[in-house]
Amino acid sequence: MGERFYLIQLEINKMKPDKIFLSGSEILRIEDSATISAGGEVRKEYDLGAFYKRELDFQLIRGRVINISLSVEEKIGRILNKIFIKREQELNDLFQSIVLGREFFSFKAKWNVLRDLFHNLSILKDKDYSNLLKDINEVIEIRNMFAHGKNTHKGDESIVIDYFKEKPRREKINDGFLDDFDKKARSIHERLDKIYIEIP
Repeated sequence: MGERFYLIQLEINKMKPDKIFLSGSEILRIEDSATISAGGEVRKEYDLGAFYKRELDFQLIRGRVINISLSVEEKIGRILNKIFIKREQELNDLFQSIVLGREFFSFKAKWNVLRDLFHNLSILKDKDYSNLLKDINEVIEIRNMFAHGKNTHKGDESIVIDYFKEKPRREKINDGFLDDFDKKARSIHERLDKIYIEIP
């Protein structure tokens, strides 16, 4: 589509650039109404460079959030593998592909199993993992927001995500968001690594 887009219609009712935004699927959306009658046309030019830049920024952040979340999920899978299968590589691989890799065994399902193991497994149940579980759950929720939400660009430079969690929600992504998310994920990895080492 390039940097410029020509909107062709007979009448544009005081449409302003802050009423135009892109969805996560790069579909141009216009918030406003216009009356279109038969015959004639008006060409209205908008500079969409800033809209596409924000779209690319969103895709970058979305990709990082999902990749970081996957790495946390995989580390939980390694812990579950070690607890249930021990060190037999063939069984380990089967457990990973037949159980943990199935679509029904979501990130949240792994979190539930890990939580239950923390409460019931003798080598783990004497420690408090509530903060770790809370942090992992936050990663899951942020991952879901980016994976299933719709990127909405308004008239400023911010990225806004519309998503559903029990009810429709809207989240504005601030400049430090990705750094904060990276920091939280690194902390989770360090704590999961310690748990992995403790498992005999």
